Amino acid sequence: MLVDDTDKLSSVLLREGRGETQDQLAKAVGITRQSLSRYETNEHTPNIELIYNIAKHYEVSADYLLGLSDVKPYTMSYKPAPGMTSKQIEKEVQRQAVRLPEELTG
Repeated sequence: MLVDDTDKLSSVLLREGRGETQDQLAKAVGITRQSLSRYETNEHTPNIELIYNIAKHYEVSADYLLGLSDVKPYTMSYKPAPGMTSKQIEKEVQRQAVRLPEELTG
């Protein structure tokens, strides 16, 4: 998040990519929209706790968020439907894992 003024902050790109508003992200990480705006415009520097919370929210590393890495980790976010058996959950996770290479290559 500590980049020069010519670059958009990684958190802004992530937020816009998800179609989230500043209000939505601010609520998710426990700050005000005004504070988020100040971080996004480089008026203030975020503390480590905020960097952690934003990285966790977007499921990326702090290095990615800070612009120290171009690698955006892939995570499989699967939430089973209520009432699914462990066998059904296992089958669905395996099905999604099989799709992983296709999603990474394009």
